[in-house]
Amino acid sequence: MRTVRFLDLSIRSSEERLLLHECLDKHLTSGRWIIPDSESEFEHSFKSIHSRSFGVGVNSGTQSLQLTLELLDLTPKSKVLTSCFSWLATASSISLAGHIPIFLDTDQYLNIDLVLLDEYLKHHSDIAALVIPHLHGNTVNLSKLEQISSHYHIPLIEDCAQSFLSADDDGRLSGTIGAFSCFSFNPMKVLSGLGDAGIVLFDCPSYQHNAYSMRHSGLSSHDKTANIFIK
Repeated sequence: MRTVRFLDLSIRSSEERLLLHECLDKHLTSGRWIIPDSESEFEHSFKSIHSRSFGVGVNSGTQSLQLTLELLDLTPKSKVLTSCFSWLATASSISLAGHIPIFLDTDQYLNIDLVLLDEYLKHHSDIAALVIPHLHGNTVNLSKLEQISSHYHIPLIEDCAQSFLSADDDGRLSGTIGAFSCFSFNPMKVLSGLGDAGIVLFDCPSYQHNAYSMRHSGLSSHDKTANIFIK
């Protein structure tokens, strides 16, 4: 009897293993383990795919969500609305940032129900931000979501951990409409890393300095003592 592993993350391709070893050798030679030059190159490529102005690599999809909520500088214990159905990091990141998750039900595709979202916001003016996941490769209706966020003047964070290169019926990619868009490169994702990783995309230049600083213990690229660690 042959045993088929339900989840096999081992790398069996000899060509792929050789490429990975070549990349590792470059890092071993460079000695730059925290935010190497290759990360800057990846950030540039990834943001370009999504036509965004900035891309900031972080250590996980969870950190990308928490970082964006901290960048918004909301009042402590603000209410942040999200879907009742997602990986736990969607809601836990809200709590980690010091806020209160408010849950809404899903539609037939297991994404947040935009009709319910619009109706809820009509009667609740205390929602400080939206964290909306696109699940299982299915995006919500991006045009409608963008319209709702704009109409109620509520910042939108897209949780794109499960929707890399996913598009809605109009061909718009997930991660292209939010004030922030968060991606995960967990080994089980479509675009995966050797270990955990993530990235935050955004367009507003006023967030740029704090985003790069906050991802690495508050250090800035302008701090001379930090130059050996960050760009």
